[in-house]
Amino acid sequence: VYYLAYGSNLSSSVFQGRRGVRPLSSTPVHVPSLNLCFNLAGIAYIEPCMANVYGPSWTQGLVGVVYEVTPEDYAKIWATEGGGSSYQDIVVPCYPLPPNSLSPTADPNTTPIKAHTLFASDPRMLRPTDPQPSRRYLDLLRTGAREHELPKPYVGYLDALRHYKPTTTRQKVGRVVWAAMWVPVVLAVFGLANLFKEKDGSSPGWMRKCQEMVFRVMWKCYDNGFKRVFGDGERT
Repeated sequence: VYYLAYGSNLSSSVFQGRRGVRPLSSTPVHVPSLNLCFNLAGIAYIEPCMANVYGPSWTQGLVGVVYEVTPEDYAKIWATEGGGSSYQDIVVPCYPLPPNSLSPTADPNTTPIKAHTLFASDPRMLRPTDPQPSRRYLDLLRTGAREHELPKPYVGYLDALRHYKPTTTRQKVGRVVWAAMWVPVVLAVFGLANLFKEKDGSSPGWMRKCQEMVFRVMWKCYDNGFKRVFGDGERT
């Protein structure tokens, strides 16, 4: 199975370390039909957003890595990415790139690799506020981009992105209170999803609805209360 990574799975510490996936091969690629953005809802004040390819940010086509993995490992990847509760599985043409290219685009005449990737388009799971990723999350993308020798302009783009950081006392207090309220809930939901996952890594329908409900309630709590009291938990 060919799998296109563009977020934290670029980093070997996540993909091979935390996920336990050993790819059979890896190829830097350009995907002109998609663009990197950061609008998938995460956890306010802590991990405000995750990478996605539905919306404009970097607008020169997605740059990422195609891993060749076993079907069993792809099921593991799908499960760790929510099993269908956040992302959809789509197949896109990916054009190979040379290492450390000075151009972020590939020759469209090369033979593309058809790879599975993750795509989130449900407006209930997307943030309209152009949130900033955490420094931890951005550093995973930056490290992974260098490990795979992605094009220099793309690495420079990642380096220039600003991360979210609480700067006021209100935000710092809000972060502690928010974490105490919601992190145990989110971890419990993820634990249940892992417990009840199906053979292909998908979450059962009832589990996906549960995950979606928890995130919708959490973000309504933030939008209608926490943000007003404690300040912005998505942008510095």
